This record gives sequence, structure tokens and C-alpha cells, in this order.
Amino acid sequence: METKSQQLAAEHERMSGELEAARQIQLSMLPREMIKHPYLDLNVFMQTATEIGGDYYDFHVADDGTFTFVFGDATGHGARAGAMVAASKILFSDYAASSDIVDFLTKALHPLRQMKIPQLFMAMAIGKIYGHHLEIAGAGLPPALIYKSDSCKIERIALKGIPLGGFGSGNFKKREINLHPGDSMILMTDGFPELFDSEKEIIGYYRPVSIFRQVGEQSPEKIIQHFKEYADSWTNGHSQEDDTTFLEIKTKQPDMNSIDR
Repeated sequence: METKSQQLAAEHERMSGELEAARQIQLSMLPREMIKHPYLDLNVFMQTATEIGGDYYDFHVADDGTFTFVFGDATGHGARAGAMVAASKILFSDYAASSDIVDFLTKALHPLRQMKIPQLFMAMAIGKIYGHHLEIAGAGLPPALIYKSDSCKIERIALKGIPLGGFGSGNFKKREINLHPGDSMILMTDGFPELFDSEKEIIGYYRPVSIFRQVGEQSPEKIIQHFKEYADSWTNGHSQEDDTTFLEIKTKQPDMNSIDR
């Protein structure tokens, strides 16, 4: 007869296996590799607080080279947040390539609301880049930061609007920005600005501006690495309470032979 400890060990192993299977399903919803694009370099970093995270990103490149990206942060983490990520993936696959970005957020608002999972929302940003022209709209994420290579200044783009799944009409706003080769944009979930140090002080929403200004001319990989190192130094090894994800996009001179079709 199994002892109580053996039963508990078996149950723990079963639950761990189910969580790992769920984690693998969620990871399968994310791009397997970075897209190669003629006038964009990009990189992503994601670190989840639990086995099943609530952060999400995806990309689409149209035949004319238009690059569409989505970047999201579901409430909390775990299986409930994973369900919101799955629903967002379906909506992006169905609508993002053909929709105006504000239309996409409006279309996504209602299906996610109809899931009727209490206190579960998806903060999101969606954008399109064609040539060096950026359109971006948001629903409750931290501001997008844009590094202007000619002036070394940072522009903060508010991504206001109610998170998807919330009540109300959304009232989403689109911003249009002309980029130049060497300009850079970083998106982040609130897991980074809300990291605590040993004194329970958070990084906040203005330190990222200073960090980005110092490293904005570097490659996407090095920029994200700098943010990761800052987070590690700030927390001094303490475990994080929320998922942290970065998406970094840098414009460059066109290379028309490198686009994925």
C-alpha cells in the first residue's frame, strides 16, 4: 500500500507534468525565431514568474513588406492568463494582417470580454511598420519608448485605452511616427517597471527612459541585455512577482534580399 508521502509525491509529479505540458503549449503560440526583415532588426526577451506566463507577442510580414507586431500582457499569470494568451493568438492570426490597428483592438475587445473570466484582461499594443513609417495603438501597456538616432532623445508614446476584455468602448488612439535608420523602439510589460529592490522601491516608469537613452544606438540584443542586467542588479537576486517581456525593434537601411515571404 502506498504511503501518504508516496501519494503526495505522485500527485506532485502529475501536476508538474500537466504544468509543463501547458507551458509547452503556450510557448508553441509564440514565434519560433525572429523574422528577418529588409529594414528592421528585432529581438525579444521573456521571463515568466511561473510555469505559465501571461505575456504574449507575435509578428506578421505581408507580401509588400508591411511588418505587423502585437505585444500583450494578460492579468497575472498561470493557467487563466494562458487562456487569454491563446485567445489573443487566435484573434491576431485572424484579423491583424488585414485590419487597421485600431479596428483590430476594437474587434478584439468584445470576444475577450465574452469569455467572462472574472478579473482577466489583456493589455496590448499593436503596430504596423511599412518602410520607416510606424503606426501604433495600445490598450493599457506601459509607454513605448522611441530612441531618435539623430538627437539621442527619447519619445514616450502613451499606450492608453482599457485592456482588452474590459468594459467600455475602448476609445483606442493611433499614433503615426516617421522613423529613420538607426531609430529604435522598445516595448515592455509592467513586470519591469514594477520590479522591487530590497527596500521595496520599484524601478518606475521614468528610469527606463534614462536606461534607453544610454544604449539606444546599440543592437536590439545588446539593448535588451542591458535592461536584463539592470533588472538583475535592481532585484539583487530576489524572485520576481510578474512576467517580464521586452520587444526591441531597430530600423536600418533596406536590404531587399533578406525579407521572409
